[in-house]
Amino acid sequence: MSTARRSACLLSLLLAVAPVSSHAQVNLAWNACLGAPTAADYVAYACDGSRDGAPFRLSMSFVLSEDVESTATLALVDIQSPYGQLPDYWQLYPGGCRESIFSASSGIDATYCGSPWPPGGFGFSSAAKAAPWGVQMQVGLANAAHLLHPGTYSAGQLQFDPILDVDNGFGSCEGCAQEICFRLRSVSLVRCCEPDYVLSGPATRDYVHWQGPTPGLCAGATPTRNRTWGAVKAIYR
Repeated sequence: MSTARRSACLLSLLLAVAPVSSHAQVNLAWNACLGAPTAADYVAYACDGSRDGAPFRLSMSFVLSEDVESTATLALVDIQSPYGQLPDYWQLYPGGCRESIFSASSGIDATYCGSPWPPGGFGFSSAAKAAPWGVQMQVGLANAAHLLHPGTYSAGQLQFDPILDVDNGFGSCEGCAQEICFRLRSVSLVRCCEPDYVLSGPATRDYVHWQGPTPGLCAGATPTRNRTWGAVKAIYR
């Protein structure tokens, strides 16, 4: 099976189930999992082409308060402009100015956010869709594991290449210098024979800034009101 087909199948599996429980234990940071020395709550980038080809990394993690049997994780990250319409630079969805200029990886750090999966590898997928507030990113990781508490685990890492911040012969997209808010809306632990175990709300911090940071600006962005799983699935159809 091709990588693209495997990713599509994983995304379909993750969106086919309905979460019913919620626990406030997710974290978001640039560079590395929250708690690591290099973890940061903002990126300040000159938008001058100096980082083209060297992606910025957004690390998602979750903290468990009880043991959970899981076959996959699904992390949802909202990208929103606190000033109104999301600029072209962050339109990462199909048809957007920087369509698909992102990728996903495991983001595992043995010290600060371990692998939720046993040795042997796992499948992962990523996607971006337009949403009423801007863009919603999805990262899915799949395998089977018995997750133990207390423990902090990786929910994946999004990698954003800053290309098209300046025109190097391929055009550019406006808005790289604008302050943008990222929020980890939720991490769902998919379970084989039970409703999904859904984690949302900050263990320490569930948001970060791109540019800035303006104190308090992103803390109030993208309200974490509950959304039905049907509404989330509709975004990814």
